[in-house]
Amino acid sequence: MSHPNLQISLRVALSVIGLRLVLFFGRFEAEWLDTVYIYINLAALPALAVYAIWPRGRATGFLEDAKECLRLLGLYSIIMAAFFYVYYGAVDTEFFPSMHERITFGEIEASDENLNPEEVGSRVRSFFSLRNGTAIVLAAYMAFSLFYAVFFSAVKRAVPKVSR
Repeated sequence: MSHPNLQISLRVALSVIGLRLVLFFGRFEAEWLDTVYIYINLAALPALAVYAIWPRGRATGFLEDAKECLRLLGLYSIIMAAFFYVYYGAVDTEFFPSMHERITFGEIEASDENLNPEEVGSRVRSFFSLRNGTAIVLAAYMAFSLFYAVFFSAVKRAVPKVSR
C-alpha cells in the first residue's frame, strides 16, 4: 500500500456524505446543523492535506508533497461536487426553489424601483441553478485544495521538527 492512500479520501467523503444524508432523512432541521455540517465538510480538506504530507520515514520534496496532497484533495473535491449535484438534484429538490424565492423576495424588498417579480425571479433562477452551484462548489473545493497543498507542504519545510 502506497502513501498516501486514495481510499482515505473516498472514506472521508463517504463519511461526510453519510452525515448529510442522516441529517436530511432524520429530519434534523436546526439551521445551526447545516453550518456545522459545512464546517465538518470543509475541515476534511486540511485534515486530508496533513495526512497526505505527514512524514513516513522517507524524504520527499516540496513538489512531490504538494502533488500527493492534491491527488487526495482533488479526489475528495470531485466526489463532493458530484454529491452536491446529486443531492440537490434528486434528494433535497426543494432547496433551490426556496432559495430562488428568498433571493427574489429580498431583491424586490431591497430595491427602490418597481421591479417585475417574474423578471427578477427569472434572472435569479438562471444564475442560481444547480449546474452553476455545482461548478462553484467544485471551483471552491479545488481552490481550497491547491491552497492547503501548497500551505502544508511549505509548513512541513518551514518547521524543522515536522520535516524529519
